[in-house]
Amino acid sequence: MTLAVLGGTGRITGEVAGWFLLGLPAIAAGTLLGWTLYGKLDEARFRTVVLLLLLASGPLLLFPNVLQLARRMGGSPAVAAPGCLG
Repeated sequence: MTLAVLGGTGRITGEVAGWFLLGLPAIAAGTLLGWTLYGKLDEARFRTVVLLLLLASGPLLLFPNVLQLARRMGGSPAVAAPGCLG
């Protein structure tokens, strides 16, 4: 029902549908991997895997935003923008 409402109000555009279809294989791969590993990892190993995935995904999510912010400020991520140091 939500999909019908969002599509009917124009919130799901062709671009959004395209990105969804692009991500579908990754969703399927993750689901298959989860089904394969289910019951094969003990709780401690599962926690370790999840924490490592979170550790890897955090910087990957932040890095593009840091680059975009640096471009807006007119500098590079390694160099502070004028006026930022006081």
